Amino acid sequence: LFAANFTFAQTEWNKDEQNQTLFMPSSKITGWFFEMNNTFSQLNEKETWMPGFAGGAVINRSFYLGMRFKSFSWYETYLNFNNILPEECYLNGGYGGLYMETALKSSKLLHLSFPLTLGGGGATYLSKEKYPEYEDDGEIDYSRIELSSSPFFVFEPGVNVELNVTGF
Repeated sequence: LFAANFTFAQTEWNKDEQNQTLFMPSSKITGWFFEMNNTFSQLNEKETWMPGFAGGAVINRSFYLGMRFKSFSWYETYLNFNNILPEECYLNGGYGGLYMETALKSSKLLHLSFPLTLGGGGATYLSKEKYPEYEDDGEIDYSRIELSSSPFFVFEPGVNVELNVTGF
């Protein structure tokens, strides 16, 4: 899909052709996008959500290129990895990377797009219990300790249904 999209790069753009939008269809501000997103997935065989955001440039009105960032944390319930880690724990982490998206019929009010994220991230297992930390001034602060951490590679394809709200 990404390669096929560039075959239209040299076609003339009809300036009279308007984007179908809910508000301000004749807006001349173009060239960028910002997206707040929420992904539902499974971690440790349980449903979880991963909030994130993306931003970048719009190229050829149907190809987006930018950066995407997502996070995940699992403080709602603890994970039990007693066979691997010494105690019950929480999962915390996030990832980011290059964001590419191609949109089909992007001038229509409602249309499909196909995003792809390539990048990396990190995950950390934190102890369920909080342990004392003694600071230089003699105060005691309680915090979770890191049981294990790991970097990872991200290849995340997807499908979006998009709604053109304004002309930009």
